[in-house]
Amino acid sequence: MLAGPTRAQDQPVHGVVWTPPESAEQALRDLRAMAADSVQAVRTPLIRDERLLAVADTLGLRLYQDLPLDYLSAPALADTLDYAREQLNRVLAVAQRHPSARHFGLADHSDTSDPAACSVLQQLAVVVQRQGPPGSQTYYVTPFTAADRCGVAVDQVLLDVRNAARPAQRLQAWQRAHPETPVGVGALGTWVRRDTVRGLRAPHSPEAQARYLERHLDRLFADPLQAPPASVFIYRWRDAVDSSSDPYGRPYGMHAAEGTPRPAADVVEGFFTGAQTVFAFAAGQHPAAAAPWLVLTGWALIGLMALVYYRGPRFQQMVMRYFSAHNFYQESVREGREVLVGSMLVLVVGELAGIAALGTVLGRCFQNAQPVLEAMQALPAPVHASGATLMDQPALLGLAFAGGYGLSLLVWMGGLMGVGRYGTSLSAGQVLMLVGGPRWPLLLVMVTALALSSLAPETGRSLVLWLLAGTGGLMLWMTGRTVADFIAVTRVPVVLAVIPVLISPLFTVFWAGAFLIARYDVPVTFIGHLLTRT
Repeated sequence: MLAGPTRAQDQPVHGVVWTPPESAEQALRDLRAMAADSVQAVRTPLIRDERLLAVADTLGLRLYQDLPLDYLSAPALADTLDYAREQLNRVLAVAQRHPSARHFGLADHSDTSDPAACSVLQQLAVVVQRQGPPGSQTYYVTPFTAADRCGVAVDQVLLDVRNAARPAQRLQAWQRAHPETPVGVGALGTWVRRDTVRGLRAPHSPEAQARYLERHLDRLFADPLQAPPASVFIYRWRDAVDSSSDPYGRPYGMHAAEGTPRPAADVVEGFFTGAQTVFAFAAGQHPAAAAPWLVLTGWALIGLMALVYYRGPRFQQMVMRYFSAHNFYQESVREGREVLVGSMLVLVVGELAGIAALGTVLGRCFQNAQPVLEAMQALPAPVHASGATLMDQPALLGLAFAGGYGLSLLVWMGGLMGVGRYGTSLSAGQVLMLVGGPRWPLLLVMVTALALSSLAPETGRSLVLWLLAGTGGLMLWMTGRTVADFIAVTRVPVVLAVIPVLISPLFTVFWAGAFLIARYDVPVTFIGHLLTRT
């Protein structure tokens, strides 16, 4: 039997998250299999087929039905109030005939850190109290812990702790911050890799998924020092890709989509029935390490630039002038005496590689960070799809960073050439010297990013954030350095020189972000809450 709390009322409700398959027959088989494994509750989208409700009644299952209000900011939640009431009225009318339908989820991963959302949830809770069958209860699923503000509006709050390193600590933090409201675990689990690598040594193998559940179910169920959760829902019974699953479409199920059980199914059955809480799994082999292409490419480019410097005496002279006699450097560019297009292009390629390395390490470190996953889900569909594609392939994200930066440099060069006509006209080669030269610190960014790429993602996150902030500061300095050189070389009025600043790479990022926010109505405040308050 399980260790820990022994009173029946102290035992968490044992549940799973489930999306009914399209086949009604398969859905009925799933429900019967859940009951056989001592599953007591099922968290699911609203069920339209009353046959499923009738079978759940006979099996004694409790259905926790989520309203389709996913990843909404507080204003968006208020805008959907009428729609939510309509959906709630329908499900409550059906629930009158089915004792299994007594739990109703009012929101899923919406911004419950914003007090403005609480009034909406309270109004929906009143609808359930007045029109629901006797014994009806309300809940919502949230990624927030201490920042959550709406617990008093419902009967129970469910935390999403998928992939969390310490789910029990997240639960305890919520309990300390909100002792007045019962709290449960609405989603516990981790994803499974799609390849055939097996064994505990392989991250996210089926065996590693099972061990994750074994470890954390034991801590949630059996820790005598921790107040037990009101309920625990395993994420999920069967593989399914839906709006609340995973931005990368990765499987989480204890069973594959076709119904084949994974080792996690044995773990959950053992804990839910009380028959077994310790399991043995094959260790397997470590998966083959990926070739360090980022490091190899970065150092190859550094070697190429060192070769260009060593074999190019004119380039050496230009570098010395840039750092020790900058006025002489400006004069050389103005007169076109030392326009080293080939050498400067190699330097610019190295600088773009620095941006690519930064983007790659950023994607690698934050690809699976839970706040980032939650924030990605809150993005509008077109932005969400593009962002998920890039974050799922960090190297592709790095190339996108470098490509966007390179394109913005070309646009900026065109703007500088246009404004330069009001003073001393410059050729493309001269402008390349003014734009590429001050960006040499990006080589240091590349070296730092290469060093950070050897760290584990969790270890490197804070350092990568500092590198990102430092790169932003360098961008500001580099923009100012180029503009100062441009004014000195062309002698255009300062007012005119400010104009191309508005299309510099730093400002291009700002304009692109503003366009996406306006075009797709991106919930900036909500995403900010997910990134900083979760």
